[in-house]
Amino acid sequence: MASKRWSEIRDPKLVNDSRVATYQRLLAAQERVAEARYAHGETVDAVERALTLSETEGAEDMSDAELFLAAMAAFVTGLGGRLEVQAVFPEETITVQRFGAEPGPAVSERV
Repeated sequence: MASKRWSEIRDPKLVNDSRVATYQRLLAAQERVAEARYAHGETVDAVERALTLSETEGAEDMSDAELFLAAMAAFVTGLGGRLEVQAVFPEETITVQRFGAEPGPAVSERV
């Protein structure tokens, strides 16, 4: 029987270089948030619970950006915070989207 290469039999929807890179960025971002929260007295148990919340159902159907934002929003919300997407310019920072504890409309802040 002829053998097949792993790259021929793996499902490209499940594992690809782009998805691996997304999970690496996600883990790095979660680690930065966790370290910052530990410095403010957050417990390991609370961070572990938030990590569990960030396990996104239906991730295989999401784009890399959707997965990253959904998982980070769930993680940050699980720690009692909110995630914000901002457009940053030299003279102004515009909050485009808020996810979490205080979702709301976009705001603009002059620098």
